[in-house]
Amino acid sequence: MVATIDVLPTLAEITGQAETVRVDGTSLLPLLRGKKPADWRDAWIDNYDMTYLEEDSMRMIRTEDWKLVTHSAAGHELFDMKNDPGELQNLYSRPDLEKVQRELEARLEEWTKEVGLE
Repeated sequence: MVATIDVLPTLAEITGQAETVRVDGTSLLPLLRGKKPADWRDAWIDNYDMTYLEEDSMRMIRTEDWKLVTHSAAGHELFDMKNDPGELQNLYSRPDLEKVQRELEARLEEWTKEVGLE
């Protein structure tokens, strides 16, 4: 899992300025060198506030296999990213995926607390 926030720390490390840059991202240099650090993120979590449309905010967690999107004002979504990369079939509330759903919701809730979005 990589993101655009990883570009600045990567450039800072390449230019020898890594110690002077304090950002949320992580340098991609190890990956570019063919080495995946043991502590590399296994999920991407994000928050999106859509108050300009309605009073709704979305929170999302994306792992290699799953994507969960929670909405404050609408139904939630769960997608199987291996079998449905186009996110066409919402699997939220399917009984056989309850464990996956709970695990992703717990990780999303933990992140929400960590970043102070409660």
